[in-house]
Amino acid sequence: MGAAGGAQLFVVSETGKLRVYVNVPQNYVPSVPPGTQATITVPEHPGKTYIGTVEASAQAVDPITGTTLMQIIVDNSAGEMMPGDYAGIHLQIASAANVLSVPSSALIFDAKGLSIATVSADNRVLLKPVTIERDLGAVLELASGLTSNDRVIQNPPDGIANGAEVHLTGEAPGGLVAGKAKNKNDKG
Repeated sequence: MGAAGGAQLFVVSETGKLRVYVNVPQNYVPSVPPGTQATITVPEHPGKTYIGTVEASAQAVDPITGTTLMQIIVDNSAGEMMPGDYAGIHLQIASAANVLSVPSSALIFDAKGLSIATVSADNRVLLKPVTIERDLGAVLELASGLTSNDRVIQNPPDGIANGAEVHLTGEAPGGLVAGKAKNKNDKG
């Protein structure tokens, strides 16, 4: 007789361990393998955190959102979280040790692609093609193109070219250079 369209009487839930689902942006997916730790917060328990572990990944990118669905398992033996809770998730992603960071203002995008203007030992501009590992807004983490010894021009002017003479006005910590780039034909 259960074919009638009445309201369900009850739902059976196992709440001792909860599955938390989070959409991870595509560029971070390689940094979130199974076993990655997650810190979880819920609004009804402000200031309290719960620790979970990434257990599975959908192994596919959603073409609409550009994210991959990840499943996190969290211990809820105390019963403080409820199924269906909205939660804040912080994934413990380790950054690669060999990644260099530069201010986003140093990036040059032109017909040749992405590059960074550096200052050579003879105070000339040397444009170096780069690839971006992560875009953090004001800071870019580079996957390739620079070394830790490169002096980067923080705000290169439009039209800066290889070989332009650079007159240094100051050097900031971390190899960032403040200066004026001049073309070979400029006077003064």
